[in-house]
Amino acid sequence: MSKKIILGITASVSIYKSCSLIRILKKEAHLIKVIMTPNSTKLISSQLLESLTQDKVYVDMFSNYQYSLEHISLAKWAEVSLIIPASANTLAKLAWGLADNLLTSTFLALPSSLPKILAPAMNTNMWKNPLTQRNVKILKECGFKIIPPKKGVLASGEVGEGALANLEDILKTLKPYL
Repeated sequence: MSKKIILGITASVSIYKSCSLIRILKKEAHLIKVIMTPNSTKLISSQLLESLTQDKVYVDMFSNYQYSLEHISLAKWAEVSLIIPASANTLAKLAWGLADNLLTSTFLALPSSLPKILAPAMNTNMWKNPLTQRNVKILKECGFKIIPPKKGVLASGEVGEGALANLEDILKTLKPYL
């Protein structure tokens, strides 16, 4: 049975892996609505993601300068939600209830019973920073499922913990909710 999935995408070099995830989920006949942070659009085009999802990609809270309740309608539509990759910035915003873009506003408007999955990806020092770890702890306490990053080659060329989890691990975590 197909599910309605909100897929949040934030600014991280591992953003390209979201394309593979979309293709896998579409093959399984799931409906996907992508919400990008403004900074993520500098790393990958919304048009590419629209062609993969065959649906509009959401970025701007107030598109076409018209007041809209898109974050509410998207939150009501969703049956499952995930953010891949989840940047340190977005983790912090969600942990502290900041709703300054369409993605964070939508996630704050999601019903508390709805599955919320985050797959962080960032530099090792950012991931291990006590502030990030505190934010992860808060998110877990609020019911978010965190798929921890793995050790791997990072954007800096260094090897360390902070690389996006393998798609297989992400799909394994997601499967019970589909």
